[in-house]
Amino acid sequence: LEASGSDEVVKRLAPSKTVPSLGRARGVFLTGATGLLGRCLMREILARIAPDAALFCLVRDGSIAGTARARLEEKADSKTLDSRVRVIAGDATHRKFGLSDEEHARLAASIDVVVHSAGVVSAAAPYASMASGNVVPAREVLRLACLRPGAIVVHHVSSSAVLPPLGTPATSVCEESWSELATGGGKALASLAAKGGYDTAEVHGGTWQGYAQAKWVTEMLVWATAESCGVPVCVYRPGNIGPRSDDGLGCEGDGTMALALATIAGGWTSDMRIGERWRLWWTPADAVARAIATVAAIENGDVWANRALHVDPVEPLPASALMNRMKVRMNDGVWKRLEASGSDDDGSEGGGDGDDDDDVSAWRRAVLAGLHALPPTLRRKVESLLALKSGLTGAMGAAERRVDGTELRALLQTEENGDLFMDACEEVLGRYVDAFAEHVRGER
Repeated sequence: LEASGSDEVVKRLAPSKTVPSLGRARGVFLTGATGLLGRCLMREILARIAPDAALFCLVRDGSIAGTARARLEEKADSKTLDSRVRVIAGDATHRKFGLSDEEHARLAASIDVVVHSAGVVSAAAPYASMASGNVVPAREVLRLACLRPGAIVVHHVSSSAVLPPLGTPATSVCEESWSELATGGGKALASLAAKGGYDTAEVHGGTWQGYAQAKWVTEMLVWATAESCGVPVCVYRPGNIGPRSDDGLGCEGDGTMALALATIAGGWTSDMRIGERWRLWWTPADAVARAIATVAAIENGDVWANRALHVDPVEPLPASALMNRMKVRMNDGVWKRLEASGSDDDGSEGGGDGDDDDDVSAWRRAVLAGLHALPPTLRRKVESLLALKSGLTGAMGAAERRVDGTELRALLQTEENGDLFMDACEEVLGRYVDAFAEHVRGER
C-alpha cells in the first residue's frame, strides 16, 4: 500500500478483539454491486444485516449520485431499492474511489464490513489491462480498511485462477488438489512463485494469463495488508461463476453457454465422448453469493478470519446434460435459424489446442463448423477462447488444477440446507437454456 501511494497505512496496530459479522455490522460496503455476482450479493447481504444497518453500494456513473442510483435500480431485482441501501457514486479504479478526503473518511467511519466483488474478467487480456480492473480496486478497498485497522473486515472475492495450473512445476507439490489450509495466508503461493512453480512453459502457450496474474498480485496485497496492518480478511476463490440459478440471469454473456451452442450447431451428437469429458465446472452466481454471505454472517470470526475458502461445485454435471437440453429446444423450432448448414473446415484454424487428442479434435471441428450460427457477440467470445493455447482443453477443466473446498463445505454444513446449493443441477440447466434461448432469439 505504501508503494501504491497510501498515506493512511498505520503499521503494527493491534486488531480489534472482535471481528464484526454481517448481522452485527452498522454498515456494509459493497463493490461491484451492478455486476452479476454483486447483484446477488446485495440480495444476500440485505437478508442478513440488521433493520437499522446500512448497505453502501459503490456505483460508477460520473459524480451525480442520482444517476448512480438510477443505474443500480436498473440492475437490481426490484426497481425500488431497499431503504437500507445507500448509493456511493464513485469509481473503484480511482484513488479513494474518486471521493473527497472527507467523504472517504466518513465512509470508513460508517462501515464495519467490506464485501469486495468488483473486478474485470478476461481470458485473453494482458496483465496491464487486468491490473487496472483488479489490483487497483483491491488496493483502494484496503486503503479504506486501513483507516480503522482491525475494525473493518474485508471479504475479498478472488479466483481459483491464482492457483498454479496443471503442467507447471508446482504440480509436483500437490498430487491431488490445492487445499484451502495449504494455500491460505498467501505465503505458500508466494513461495511457489519464487521457486518457479508457476512456470507455464508447457501450458497456456508459455504465458501466465493476465487475469490470473492480476488476481495473484491482488491476493498478495490482501494478505500482506492483513498481516502488517491488522486488517481481518477472508478470501474466497470461486472457479467459473455461472448464471443465476433461479432465472438464468447472466446466460446472455456466458462463455460456456456460447461454446455449447457452437458445439451443437456444428454437429455434436451424444456418441461424441467430449460430452462426458467436458464437465460444467461452474457455480451459479447466487450460490457463490450465498456462500460468501453465509460465512460473513457467522459471528465467531475465528472460524473464517484470515483464511482462504474455495467455492467450487461438488459434483459437476457433464456438458452433455446441457447440450441435450439445448438440442431439444432447437428441435422444437426455437432456434431453427441456428441449424448448421455444414462446413468443410478441417479445424486447422482457431489457435490453441495444438496437442489435441481425438476427442478434443472432433470437438474443435464441431465448434468451428457451428461458429457461423452464433450471434456476433457470442461468436467473438468463442473465437477468443479458441485463440488461447489452452483453448478447449482449458474450457473443459483439464488445464486447471481442481481445488479442494472441504473447509468451506464444512462451514456451510453447519447452516440450513448445507452446501447442496453449490451445484448447478438438471433443473437449473433447464432455466439456463430457457433464458439463453430467449436471448439468442432476440439477438438474431
